[in-house]
Amino acid sequence: MPHGGRRPVRSVLVAASLACALAAPAAARAAGVDQTCELTATRFDPDTVNVLFPDSSAQYWSTRYLAVPGTRIRIDGIFPYARYTSWNAYDPILRPFAKKSDFELQPDPGSANPFLPGADRTTPTEQRHYTLFITFDPSDQPGPNTIYVDPSKNPRGLLTLRVYVPDKGRDMTGGVGLPQVTWEPTSSTGPPPTTSPCRTLEKPSSSTITGAYGGLAGADTGPPYPGRNPPVWHKFVNLCQSGADLLFDNQVGDQLPQTGQSPCGNFGSGGFLSNLDNAYAYTFMSRGFGGLVVFHGRAPTFAATYPNAPTMPSGTQLRYWSFCQNDPITQRYVGCRRDDQVAVDRYGNYTIVVSQPSAWPTGAQKRCRSASWIPWGPQPDGVMIYRHMLPDPSFTQALQNVTYGQERSQMGAYYPAGRYFVDWHAVAKAAC
Repeated sequence: MPHGGRRPVRSVLVAASLACALAAPAAARAAGVDQTCELTATRFDPDTVNVLFPDSSAQYWSTRYLAVPGTRIRIDGIFPYARYTSWNAYDPILRPFAKKSDFELQPDPGSANPFLPGADRTTPTEQRHYTLFITFDPSDQPGPNTIYVDPSKNPRGLLTLRVYVPDKGRDMTGGVGLPQVTWEPTSSTGPPPTTSPCRTLEKPSSSTITGAYGGLAGADTGPPYPGRNPPVWHKFVNLCQSGADLLFDNQVGDQLPQTGQSPCGNFGSGGFLSNLDNAYAYTFMSRGFGGLVVFHGRAPTFAATYPNAPTMPSGTQLRYWSFCQNDPITQRYVGCRRDDQVAVDRYGNYTIVVSQPSAWPTGAQKRCRSASWIPWGPQPDGVMIYRHMLPDPSFTQALQNVTYGQERSQMGAYYPAGRYFVDWHAVAKAAC
């Protein structure tokens, strides 16, 4: 992730590298500067880079940009065999301001976009190519897939590639390797003459620590507790508002004088490396209110591509949705359940149980077969995050259409109503 103290030094070094490339002979100028290896090095994984409230069913790769006029970033990619992919551009404090989603990317000549509704998802790799440009010159129009970054507004920042739910048997890139990322002058034409060695390289990954962490027991703390009883969901607006909810949307905050004014409207939108295709809701939880939390609501329909749907589904309410339990201090996910991992009853409703493992033993699992369990983790408090991706216009209850403060009324049956319990027997009696 970006490190504030290193950013100026690194920017100077990268700029110097580009200057050397521009001063080189014509062949070298056309090649530009390969940044693909930075994608390899920055990939999130459950154990070593599990921060900023990620989703366990998504893969994230990032590379920095330095917005030098007269240059651009060329991305030569291959559409993955997966549920979803996109590129987002971020400012230095990780707020997104531009993106290109899979369905928006025009394929290269001779290729097809497998993410369009009803499209063939089985096309061979050689027919799945696309080219994306991030340009820092408003007069530069290198191709149909172009994002303009204004150097005066965003002189530096981050580009992030996401791949959600690779098909069964495919690797984390969706079976196509990493895109090739090249920083080049705007006078360049054509793809790089050589393939980056990092397109097929991945840093070692592990989920051992996160899996073990979710199974740990932890001590509870005394009051005051974060959050509410019963839990209250808030739509994510920006860093300021979520911080204010953590600190003041609780019994302590109730004792403070209400000014009726909030400074959070001046903090823009997004943050925590959020995705412009997603909308998020969160609720703060504490075992001080009860050892188990149960959420119940209507399950949106989704584009079921796993394990290997032959065509891209259409007519669903969302492309994707998920619930994740997170540690509010470290920002790591403890456990997640995506749409196709959540049990749904005959009425189309889900029941999510969040607890430590000892609070949801085998007897509870047999009694409540329609419930889906997510580990709480050893920390006494938690942040549950609910994601909605790319809603159909007809799905008015999607989080994208919800106003902060009106979540329950506007989501209706799709609102994840929560309740605390002291033991699983009470859960079984009330919810199973």
